[in-house]
Amino acid sequence: MNEFVGFSFWNIVVTIINTVAIGALLVFVLWLVLRRRGRVWKCPSCGKKIQPYYQICPYCGAELKGKEDKKV
Repeated sequence: MNEFVGFSFWNIVVTIINTVAIGALLVFVLWLVLRRRGRVWKCPSCGKKIQPYYQICPYCGAELKGKEDKKV
């Protein structure tokens, strides 16, 4: 007899597709969150490592707001 009594073939297929889609979505969201952790920002003036929210470089005093800082 059928192991999945009460379930049609298409119900099982849809359940598998939904499970895979939800798993892929969770992996994608986790990747989006974790990939940002490894980024290093550098001052465009002196090249030292800085935090992305700095507006002025603490090493050389260069103004960072509104400029494209290098991402490494």
